[in-house]
This record gives sequence, structure tokens and C-alpha cells, in this order.
Amino acid sequence: MGISGDPNSPFAEGNHGCESCHGPSAAHTKKNKDGTRPSPAITFARGTDVEAQNAVCMSCHEDGSRFHWPGSVHDVEGNACVDCHDLHTPSDPVLTLESQPEVCYQCHKEQRAQFLRQSRHPVQGTTDSPSHVGLMACTDCHQPHGSAGPANLIRNTLNEQCYECHAEKRGPFLWEHAPVQEDCSNCHVPHGSNYENLLVGRQPYLCQQCHLADFHPSGVYSGTGVPPDGADQRMLGKQCLNCHVQIHGSNHPGGLRQTR
Repeated sequence: MGISGDPNSPFAEGNHGCESCHGPSAAHTKKNKDGTRPSPAITFARGTDVEAQNAVCMSCHEDGSRFHWPGSVHDVEGNACVDCHDLHTPSDPVLTLESQPEVCYQCHKEQRAQFLRQSRHPVQGTTDSPSHVGLMACTDCHQPHGSAGPANLIRNTLNEQCYECHAEKRGPFLWEHAPVQEDCSNCHVPHGSNYENLLVGRQPYLCQQCHLADFHPSGVYSGTGVPPDGADQRMLGKQCLNCHVQIHGSNHPGGLRQTR
């Protein structure tokens, strides 16, 4: 942070000054006759060269967390460091758990909407939804400065990222459920869904996209299976999970169909 009075700021150590970032700007210290002040040699205002801005920041911030910045999505899209970071404040909003999502939502509006859905990860909602207290931040899963994984994930694959919190789903299992090992997003929306457990669709219809075999998976389910028209166990409660409780995989000798 560019605040000399903050002991956590490198400017308080005396090793940095305004010109460390803004370049030689002696003329900026004096006003013109009309009362205006000449701009410093390097400015970080919108419209100035992004590469020149970022070069100043990267001259100091080239540690491991920014190793993948060159060629990353945010770099290719022409984002400047100051588009996300606010340097002249005691607390940079993008580095604070409670305020970070709002910064990301300025561009990622689709994810903002997803986090307001019925089932979602506990990331802070919007300022008009204070009841949604944030327990996570975007950077718990994503590395905004670039990564080797898809969608700037911290880990190399989506499954590896999910297993950071959901280790019980990792396996290996005696009886694997193939879509689970392939990609969590086969069944789940990572940010938020209007279906329970962040599912991409409602059971049993979601399951039947793959399971169309003999016996009950091939049954045609509809509103006739719910009260007051009916009471089909595959439409009520946890639907398919009423019986197939170990949906992510089973280690039971008789768990071929994830029923135990």
C-alpha cells in the first residue's frame, strides 16, 4: 500500500517513495500558474498504457503467486493491476474477505447472479444481500494472476480444487461413479444453482441423462409422482438418493450400484 504512515506499507520503511511507482516527477511537486499540477511521469489512470502500468507493479511483485501472469486471461484481456487493486487505502478491498467478491463481480456478473441462487457456496453476496455472510472468497478457488489450471483455478483440475474441501469425495472407491472421477461439473454448478447441492438439474431427470437401462431408470417421471396426484419415492425426498445413497462412490462389497 502506498501509505507512509502505515507500518505494514513498504513506504514506511523509507526504501520507497512516490517516484518508486510514478517515476521521476519533480515537476509534479509544483503547480502551474493556473493552479493545475503537471501529471507525474507515470500515471495509473484509465486510458494510459496498461503494459507500462503493470510493468511498474511487476518490477517488485514477481513472486510465485504471479508467476503465471504473462499470458493469463486477465493479462490477455488487457486488465491493469489497478483495475482490481486500490493502493492508496489502508485496506485494499480485493484483499479483504468481505469486500473481495464485489470487486470481482464488477466484471463477472454471471457469477454474481449464481451466488444469489438457492444453493450456492458461502461466498459473500451483494451489498443488497447482507444476510448472506461470506465464509469464502473468490481466491479460495481461483488465482486471479493466472494459473496452470482451467478458469484460473489454484489446482490443475476442477476435481483437485473441489477435493481441497470435499476430500471425502476423492476416493479411490471400490465401486466408482464414473462422472464423479471425470469432472465434478458433470453434475454440479461450482458457483450456485437453483437445485439442491448445486446440481445442474433436478433428480431424477439429471440422473436419467446417463441412466436409461432396464427396470426403473427408464421410467417416465412427471408431476403425477408427487402429491396430491401420487407419491413416487423416486420423485420425493432425495429422489434417486433415497436408495443410491453413496452417489459419489462406495467401498461396500455390495455397493455396485452405490446403494450402500
